[in-house]
Amino acid sequence: MISLPKDWLEQNNLEKGDQLVFSVQENGGLGVYPKKKIIKGTKKKIINIDENTISKHVLRQIIAAYLNGYPTIHIKSGTIFSTEQQRSIREKLRELDGCRIIKSSSKEIVIQNDVENIHLDVLKGIYQAHTIIISMFEDLIEALIKQNVDQASSVIPLDGDVDYLYFLHTKLLRYALSHPRIMGNLSLTNLEAVNLYTILYVLEKIADNLRDIGKNVGAYLKKGAIEPYKETYDFCIETFKKTFGIYKDSFKAFFNEMLDLGNAAFDQVKEIMKARLKVVRDLQMQGAEFFRSVKDWNEFKTFFEINEIPYLIESIFNLLEKIAQFSTTIVEVGFYRIFK
Repeated sequence: MISLPKDWLEQNNLEKGDQLVFSVQENGGLGVYPKKKIIKGTKKKIINIDENTISKHVLRQIIAAYLNGYPTIHIKSGTIFSTEQQRSIREKLRELDGCRIIKSSSKEIVIQNDVENIHLDVLKGIYQAHTIIISMFEDLIEALIKQNVDQASSVIPLDGDVDYLYFLHTKLLRYALSHPRIMGNLSLTNLEAVNLYTILYVLEKIADNLRDIGKNVGAYLKKGAIEPYKETYDFCIETFKKTFGIYKDSFKAFFNEMLDLGNAAFDQVKEIMKARLKVVRDLQMQGAEFFRSVKDWNEFKTFFEINEIPYLIESIFNLLEKIAQFSTTIVEVGFYRIFK
């Protein structure tokens, strides 16, 4: 039996029969929190803009307020909202779970943000983002093999699905880090929450890079210039498959706390870095060879018209290297779990 301070019970409106949450703290202490919701305060974020404010700047402020757990986000215009501002704000709100407009006019929009959605399973959200990323990898590799522009472009919208999961779960984790009662309901320690936040951030970045690869692969395939770079193109597919393997092994090492698999993924990243350097060197040599052989202005002009192709190839390899490096961050978080 535990006796609780009367003042604390009154402050939290607790009565006989109300449920409590107990959480063991990282310092060995025991935290006690009311399980039922406490009536929210009047915490509000006011965003002042005018009709000339760039929409992207407004959206960044909305996302920041959303992630920082403001229950009310009030957007005010000194004049009236532009059509573009109205459209972009409403489009972004459709991506942010728990947000809805409760008041709007030509000069203001008031958004209610549900900051206490404690029924989410963060690990499940991470796995959902992971399965989308697996699909993006598979579609891009198949698009390269089959030289399918549409399939390469089809991965681009999937990045938005990963973004949605990222915003949804990181909002909850950020809120829980400053509200121990919510953290207790999630059955997480602060360190575990930070680790999961890091994984979500990395997955969002990997999806961003795969989206950009989809754009570059689509642009490259539209050029129809596979043959002049056939050897490099085949090497790109091979490197893509290796990067995919690094990602899968990194994620498996994290979820299953497999130290050896994580170390192997770390070692393979060097191969992706070497592959990028090889391609850059090969493309530079091809360019230098052409300049030595050019005979007239028309040939020179043609070179610059198709010069986007080497840039697209190099960009794809740069993005693959970034994905491999991000994947090792997943491994590092897995190591923290093993050695905590």
